[in-house]
Amino acid sequence: MILGAVAGQLGCGFEGQGGAAGGADAGTTPDAPAVIPGPGDKDGDGLKDNVDNCPAAPNAAQYDEDGDRVGDVCDNCPHLANAGQENVGETGAGQAADPVGDACDPRPTVSKDRISLFLAYNSTADFAGWSVAGDQNFAVSGGALRNTTTTDLALAWRNDLDLRDATLVTKVKYTALSSTYQFRGFAVVGNFSRSTGNNALGSGLGCGEMHDAGLPGTFFNAARYGGTAFDNEVNGATTLAVDKSAVYSATLAGTTISCRAGAQTWTRTASFSVDDGIALSAWGAGVDIEYLLAFTIDD
Repeated sequence: MILGAVAGQLGCGFEGQGGAAGGADAGTTPDAPAVIPGPGDKDGDGLKDNVDNCPAAPNAAQYDEDGDRVGDVCDNCPHLANAGQENVGETGAGQAADPVGDACDPRPTVSKDRISLFLAYNSTADFAGWSVAGDQNFAVSGGALRNTTTTDLALAWRNDLDLRDATLVTKVKYTALSSTYQFRGFAVVGNFSRSTGNNALGSGLGCGEMHDAGLPGTFFNAARYGGTAFDNEVNGATTLAVDKSAVYSATLAGTTISCRAGAQTWTRTASFSVDDGIALSAWGAGVDIEYLLAFTIDD
């Protein structure tokens, strides 16, 4: 099985939202409240505290990806609804609490995790600084990063994220699938690097889902590749279809990746050097990438 080819502290400190934390994704939250400047607005964003979904953090647009009425810039799990913001796992284990909520903490009883990147694609600023390659038309639209081409590989990547050995989580909706291209699917790729003039694919460790017309069924896979070499893991059949939504989670440690896709999990180790970037790669598939999140561990 070949899996395609290429690929501060939470509360106001993670990168993303283009510096403008606010506005609900399509239909997930009510309209943002009207701007009412004046007294009772301790964060100075033009919204009174009683209607501000992050009263201690400026976020005039009121973005709320998970619809839990806690704004993204101060939500300790911005992609999973947790209105109570519960965060007791570490203290219950005798450790100091970190800023990641229990609902999404990759190590809920161990301190020092943080959200270092959260992109909900509400603004074009969330895609600023990323490079693209292949047969692609990536664009931010409707609260998602969208690619509608299905004829070949579509790749978006960024090298300078300083996110080596992160846990990456992304949610994707498949909007179109090629009827002729051999490979169809998507992967999020971590510990990634690609530069103009080097190999066309880059190097990284990927987690995603792929259908290969040369093999029966559709499979969850982990891809690891260095330049032109691919290595993949087949861990059970599933259905890849238009309108399917999937969450892919990759935990990286050096040249090793642990991948989760639905109920499937597996671990692989690569034989090439790795870096600290991220790539989003689709093959023969139109996709809406709803969010990209990275957890890291403070030293």
